[in-house]
Amino acid sequence: MRRAAGPDWLVLTPAGVLVALGALFVAAPRWGAVVFGVAPPEGPALAYLRAIGLRDLAFGAYLVVLARTADRRALGLVLAATTIIPAGDLIIVALTAGAVWQLGLHALSGIYLAGAAAWMLTRNGRKEGTA
Repeated sequence: MRRAAGPDWLVLTPAGVLVALGALFVAAPRWGAVVFGVAPPEGPALAYLRAIGLRDLAFGAYLVVLARTADRRALGLVLAATTIIPAGDLIIVALTAGAVWQLGLHALSGIYLAGAAAWMLTRNGRKEGTA
């Protein structure tokens, strides 16, 4: 497999954000809920937030591995599929009367992922500086 051509930061930026959010949800789930835009649950249900954090940590790691090992098309397709997450998050936060800044975070992450996916997919797997 070819390594993805293109700037690493394009993929490593959302990977880093996912790792940071995952760590927040695991270490301080109530704060994670506030950043996400929903009220934290109480009691045993709080464990779900930690589970979300672990999934964010794993997903961030997946992106790092893909950035280092996959070709541009595969990485672009994964980023495109990933736009489902911020779209769903935006809907959830909107339905729970999240703050404008929280809605903005989800919207911006979706726009970023869609843009990164489009950039990767329109480059046809070519290395930088080649025709």
